[in-house]
Amino acid sequence: VAAFAKRRLETTEDPASNEPTAASVFAGERFVSLAPALRRGRVITWFAGHDVDLRGATLDPSGATLDLRTMYGGTQIAVPEGWRVRSHVLSIFGGTAIDLPGANLPADAPLLELRGFTIFGGARVTTSQDTSWTGADSEGEALPPTV
Repeated sequence: VAAFAKRRLETTEDPASNEPTAASVFAGERFVSLAPALRRGRVITWFAGHDVDLRGATLDPSGATLDLRTMYGGTQIAVPEGWRVRSHVLSIFGGTAIDLPGANLPADAPLLELRGFTIFGGARVTTSQDTSWTGADSEGEALPPTV
């Protein structure tokens, strides 16, 4: 089913898209967004790791929603400092971690809402991509295995 879905998924190539779809099935992927007014997006991660970098994006003034579909893998989302993130992600045998500084952000700070699910995997939101979940560095080169 996952191999069939991989062939049918249409992913966004344009980093300036305000409604991107990023997918990784059986292979790690990295998506960098430079959206001028991000409204919504989808991240599909099956049997893989996915790094989503939103630090170059600007949210729509009304906020944005990111729909996660993670199974047997992990999705890491990097956001700029100053964004509020609210999770409505259902996690089964996994979890969602929001590791952001600045709990005292103003109520009108940009809001990113996470929706969707993680099954046998997880999602992490951070302000820095200090580690890759795809097995690649920021230029896409394969990282050496950890010892």
